[in-house]
Amino acid sequence: VARRGELRRVGFRRVVAPTRARPAPAPLTVAAAKEAVHELALHLARGVDANGYYAYQVDATTGRADGSYNWPRHSGATFFLAQAARLTNDGTLAAACRRAASLLRDALLVPCGDERCIAEADLTDLGSSALALLAFTEVDRAGLDTGYRPAIASLVRFLRSQQRPDGEFMHYYDRVARTPIDRQVLYYSGEASFALARAFRVTGDPSALDAAKRGAAHLGESWRFFGSRYFYGEEHWTCQAAAELVDLASDRSALEFCREWHVYTRAIQYGEGETPFDAAGGFGVGPLVPPRFTAASSRAEAAGALLDAFARTTPSHPDVPLLEDELRRALEHVLRNRLGRDMEHLFAAPSSAVGRLPGSSTDHHLRIDYEQHAGSALVRWIALREGTRP
Repeated sequence: VARRGELRRVGFRRVVAPTRARPAPAPLTVAAAKEAVHELALHLARGVDANGYYAYQVDATTGRADGSYNWPRHSGATFFLAQAARLTNDGTLAAACRRAASLLRDALLVPCGDERCIAEADLTDLGSSALALLAFTEVDRAGLDTGYRPAIASLVRFLRSQQRPDGEFMHYYDRVARTPIDRQVLYYSGEASFALARAFRVTGDPSALDAAKRGAAHLGESWRFFGSRYFYGEEHWTCQAAAELVDLASDRSALEFCREWHVYTRAIQYGEGETPFDAAGGFGVGPLVPPRFTAASSRAEAAGALLDAFARTTPSHPDVPLLEDELRRALEHVLRNRLGRDMEHLFAAPSSAVGRLPGSSTDHHLRIDYEQHAGSALVRWIALREGTRP
């Protein structure tokens, strides 16, 4: 710049351009939601190779994968594929789900001390085993393969061995030292509690239910500190665990915590015209940064779970209409922002990108958990509308 550049004085004048009327969003219907679930799941299924690996993260503009991989998200995507296969009866989805699930069971279910867990290295995390357990239970519930019961029992025992007396989980395990590491990160305790509750639905194992109830009770008290009503972390798995246990446990602290969390999330949900870009229904903390679509999807998962719990306990709860509005606007935001044909000139392989959900309006990376959270939220919403259990 010093050698070749030229500096000048410049002046700027602000010109307010006339606002363009945004097209009204298409109404959210059960038919539209089912079509979206099918399309999102097909994109995931087509990315599962013969060995069961997903095309984990792809840049839509180049069509290239970045080489990274994440086993908890692999399991989460497999959980959604099982849900979608159950909803649509599509054999393509079922076959891809079986390949992805069998990779977990046959290649990654390895000894962890006296139990077995999902691991690829000497140090493993709780989330990989928790979400694999969730995926295996959904494969069983969907009728895709009932041969996962031994793996389900193994993972239940491992998760229980990682649980402290107070209900919290230790989130890492050292396979060489054969010892848990008592350190916590986001998501894993909620994932473990939800997966254990679902495992009880499949196996009837009372130890799985006891561990799930203790985990959820601890989560319900985990944000009790000064200021906790003004700041929360990501708790969508906690809400799903609380909803799964609503008719199985007398302790409702996790459910009440989830209700309070949604009061917070509604406070940061964008309304129409609050930003210069199309963010209505998304979630964020200011008008300058486009919201992440996954935040809307995961909060929609949680809102649907809480509505499901209220439908079974207190259908006239005053938060129900607020949650219904939050959920509808979040899902409309997600569906409105899937990649469309008006953008296909930007993509190296339009047929593999159109219809998918990117990270945000300025991030065109395609990662498997983006579809998973959006698809699982839609499955939950469809079940609520049709009066069935997800």
